[in-house]
Amino acid sequence: MCRPNICNRLHVVVAALLYAALAGCTSEPVSLESRPGSLPAVTKVGRPVAFLHTKAFREDLKTVEPYGNKAYLPLKIGDASDRALRSAYVQVFEAPREVTSLEELRSLSGPAAPVAVIEPSIVSFNYVNASGRYWGPYFSEIVYRFALFDATGTRVADWRVRGLGEFDYYRELSERKPVSSSETAWQTEAPRRAVEAAASGFVAGFERIPELIRLTRNLPLAGADVPAVRQATRDTAPEKPGVEASYPGAFALNVQRAIVPQPPRELVKEEAQVPYLLPLRLTLQNRGTNRLLLDPVDAQWLPEGSAESSPQPISPLPAPLVSALIAGRPFGIFVGVMAPGVGTLPALFAGLVNAAENERQRKDLAAWTAAIERDLLRAGIAVGSASRGGVIYFPRPPKLDGGTLVIPVIDLDDALRYTVRVPLPAK
Repeated sequence: MCRPNICNRLHVVVAALLYAALAGCTSEPVSLESRPGSLPAVTKVGRPVAFLHTKAFREDLKTVEPYGNKAYLPLKIGDASDRALRSAYVQVFEAPREVTSLEELRSLSGPAAPVAVIEPSIVSFNYVNASGRYWGPYFSEIVYRFALFDATGTRVADWRVRGLGEFDYYRELSERKPVSSSETAWQTEAPRRAVEAAASGFVAGFERIPELIRLTRNLPLAGADVPAVRQATRDTAPEKPGVEASYPGAFALNVQRAIVPQPPRELVKEEAQVPYLLPLRLTLQNRGTNRLLLDPVDAQWLPEGSAESSPQPISPLPAPLVSALIAGRPFGIFVGVMAPGVGTLPALFAGLVNAAENERQRKDLAAWTAAIERDLLRAGIAVGSASRGGVIYFPRPPKLDGGTLVIPVIDLDDALRYTVRVPLPAK
């Protein structure tokens, strides 16, 4: 058994050889290994429903750079998505049917004619090797947009589903999990898990997307959106600086600016990076009797425009990456954040790993990281008269601030969607 310092040297040598061998090369497109995912149990939809997978969707290729050395790896993300979602359709529909176009849908008639069609597309795919070395850990995120059409081909709903995958070679070994000897398998495992997680998220949507709930209950698909004119908005300062958006008789959502948590001073050896996060604390107060779902994955920040260009909507960071980004992780000097249009961001406190030199410091670091994770807002339900809340973090590109927060609150009992819009004044 090799000693740790010798093993580390071997890792460096092996990685260097890999870099030299792979630099400048582009591989043939790689398929993601297909495995049956663990899908949530749902009641199947008895009414006939179709799906539409376009050629562009099925053949979508995403090219990644596992080591940051111009060694590119094209991945058959569309093919994997096509296979994963077909398996999911079998899980949720009694008799899923494929159509090739909306025109074909409109031409169908009779009892077996679909009452709706679902069309997925890939909004974004992100990939990060957090250490830049062959052992990773690798993070991958895929975001799908699903469009739901009724029997006439009229679009009635859109929603997004995010899948997050992670593969850490050494963690897998420490947990005694079977690990492939193939380097390509290590590089592609996080994307495979991301696709699998997104397929599972699609199935879970039948308990959280109003139109899908209506489909399950044999209700009209249209009419799920509560009119925005019913929303009331007020400034909660000075007693509690922030904004409250409410729908009378249903709920109130309080939004406040939060701060990035600071680590214990004795752990910090370097100055923190210039803040590039927008943390917001959300608190949902259920003022009715129905169950209300608040899921941060559905939130969007619409920043105020800059002189250079019109900014695009920004989604919050996935919860599993927030503490890694803020605190750093003991696998390298930076953590890449997967956020379209933002790029790779360094860890905020890059010196923390080196600072944890003794047992007490390591315990302090672990406690501080755990506190960050406990305060994160995760998907959850507020029952009648109850409250729930937490912090979400948006990546903040340079020169962008203020704007509008948009986040839906779902009434699970009446299958309704309240789309909350809250102004965010610039600091």
